[in-house]
Amino acid sequence: MLELCIRCPVCGKYHYYSLGDDDVHNIGDIIGPDYEYYSQSYNEKCRSCKNEFLIVELVHRGQLVNVLINPTEEEDEKIEDRIYPLLDAYPDLPKYHYYERLNMLLGEDSRVIPSQYFLVDLKVGDKIPLFTTEWEVKEKYKVIDDKKRLISKIYKVSEIRKFSGEKIERLLILRDNLLPTLKIVEWGVTSFLDEEERFKKYRIPPNCKLFIDLT
Repeated sequence: MLELCIRCPVCGKYHYYSLGDDDVHNIGDIIGPDYEYYSQSYNEKCRSCKNEFLIVELVHRGQLVNVLINPTEEEDEKIEDRIYPLLDAYPDLPKYHYYERLNMLLGEDSRVIPSQYFLVDLKVGDKIPLFTTEWEVKEKYKVIDDKKRLISKIYKVSEIRKFSGEKIERLLILRDNLLPTLKIVEWGVTSFLDEEERFKKYRIPPNCKLFIDLT
């Protein structure tokens, strides 16, 4: 079963859906033997505007590699030929499984459709769901490389925990063809001491610069 937060392609509202009836699995999970290739389709409807859309789950060599919404004709043809759009990286599942990331509110949210997050243009004050939590955008930035290409969108986001009243702040890192990722708010990181620090903190890539985004 897929548990996904889906952004309606028509009205832009986010809703949570449970698709299928087997065990819950997330993007990046190994759910079958490595000879398994298949796609599974689900027809759903936006709970706000009632627009219908198609969700396609893709399993490549036994791994759930991606989820698409309303795939194009070109994407459909590739899927039929078992050419699945793989992400550039997947969560480090053995060490930081989904529920551990959820508890820390850190790392990749693997219960979303990756392409929907990078393509959305968030503004200060907008709200976006990640790890079943609604975050409000406080600041926005972009990372540009030395060839003036957009590498990442970065948002400083915050939420108020309902029971404790504690304010939590994170950096939301959005990169093309990757899962949205939350990191600790700490600028100026130039190197990582270990894998745990790499998981929790963000470092601006080499040959790139961080700019504030006032749009």
